[in-house]
Amino acid sequence: MTRALGIWGALVAGLMCTTPVFGEQLLINGDFEAGPILRTGQGAVGQGQLKWTTTGSPGPWYSDSISGVVGWNYATPEWSGTHTDVGLARIDSSFGRPSSGQSLFNNRWDKLVSQTVNPNLRAGDVLTATVEFGTRGGSTDPGRAGYFYLVAGTVDPLNPERFAPGSIILDSLSVANPSWTRFVPDVLAAEYQYSLLRLDYTFAQNDPALAMPITVGMRLAGGSYGTAYWDNAQLTREFAPNPNPTPAPVPEPGTMLLAIAGLGAWGGRRINRQTWPFATFCRRVS
Repeated sequence: MTRALGIWGALVAGLMCTTPVFGEQLLINGDFEAGPILRTGQGAVGQGQLKWTTTGSPGPWYSDSISGVVGWNYATPEWSGTHTDVGLARIDSSFGRPSSGQSLFNNRWDKLVSQTVNPNLRAGDVLTATVEFGTRGGSTDPGRAGYFYLVAGTVDPLNPERFAPGSIILDSLSVANPSWTRFVPDVLAAEYQYSLLRLDYTFAQNDPALAMPITVGMRLAGGSYGTAYWDNAQLTREFAPNPNPTPAPVPEPGTMLLAIAGLGAWGGRRINRQTWPFATFCRRVS
């Protein structure tokens, strides 16, 4: 009897229940909370600190630097190709968040920070990229601005500040704080607050971007007066409905009969073991 009920329960669950797939996070270290890439003599970022990137031999400020951000790529062209003013910061208390939080900072004009992934895409899939942008400045200074990109393609290996030839910008946004005047941004970001930026793209049939890697990038705009901070980057894929779903298996006749018989026997036992209101009513009438 127990076996019959188990088969019947499995049959009902298989026919009536499905688990939808909503999407997946594609980026590595999108929250920037992973420890930095370090060389001998370098250490983690302490609370209240900012540490830029130095990949050369020990020298001035070497011990106060890191050697890179896990999962993210950017060039280091200054100082004979060993240093750049991009790194990690623990200054979230300035934004009203726990002081232990870590973010990416960029204080170098036109410097592109990026990550490339290779998802297996198909027509109908939807990519959504988000990141938070923040600044710490005054209301009368020249301001800070940046760009956020969702690109089919990669970064140019010969010029890491640009996307490779043939890349397709799927979506992009500009962002700036209120004192910025060089252009009108798509998103206006208040000082000492993180502002959420969002990019979306839906892949069409025969879309050339389907066969390409996907790159998310952030850039500090030229002319920015000071540092921009980026946090909680995400790239999420929402799967397209399967055009040819696999049908639920049809149980064999013997299994179906066994399940029905088990259910009937179970119902009979329930009737015999308890008094139903209808049965009580019949006895009273007779």
